[in-house]
Amino acid sequence: MENINYRLWFYPYEYYYIGSPEYNRHLENYINKPIDGEIRVYKDMKEVVYVHTDITEPMAIIKYNDEFVYGFGFLQKDGYLWPIDLENYEVIDRFSFVIPEPHKPNYGTSESKDEIIAAIEEYVDLMLDDHYRYSKKWANTEVYIADFYEYEGSTGVFLILADGSIRYSPVAFEYIKGKLETYGGKGFDIEASRINEYEKYMTDAVRHYIWNP
Repeated sequence: MENINYRLWFYPYEYYYIGSPEYNRHLENYINKPIDGEIRVYKDMKEVVYVHTDITEPMAIIKYNDEFVYGFGFLQKDGYLWPIDLENYEVIDRFSFVIPEPHKPNYGTSESKDEIIAAIEEYVDLMLDDHYRYSKKWANTEVYIADFYEYEGSTGVFLILADGSIRYSPVAFEYIKGKLETYGGKGFDIEASRINEYEKYMTDAVRHYIWNP
């Protein structure tokens, strides 16, 4: 499952800092091993489609968004959207798969994604131009636009300044009345000692360039 690969690629056990690291260590034990799964609909949660496997209790959710069908993360027991009646469900389909060695996710390509990338790049350039008006330290900033799935509606931008400081800025995108809009969120500084937690986002970047005014 691509969602499992995504977790293992970006958050190997030794660098995992979001949620429980033990769950990723558990998944790593099943690399290259066959796994059985079921697609389920629970009677008390008919609006949600679940994926259950024989190796772990947390389940994934399948979502549909703008013609994309994808796994939406993993649920923890008794958390949000966790079924109340675990014994009463319908099995829609059964399948088997093998967790491969962690590898760069296949984010896909399309004409609309190319348009989104160009819009994000334009947003970043305008943002840096605005920063530069107040401080010349933003000259020669190295820009990494992280690759993304279109259905996510957002991505991250990593900025490495000439003085070595590192800044992360999220950028969201959506079509409003047929027009592509981009807008940013609250970013944060990254300590140089923690850059290894983010380096794969940068090496897998869909855009990488040096910005100058």
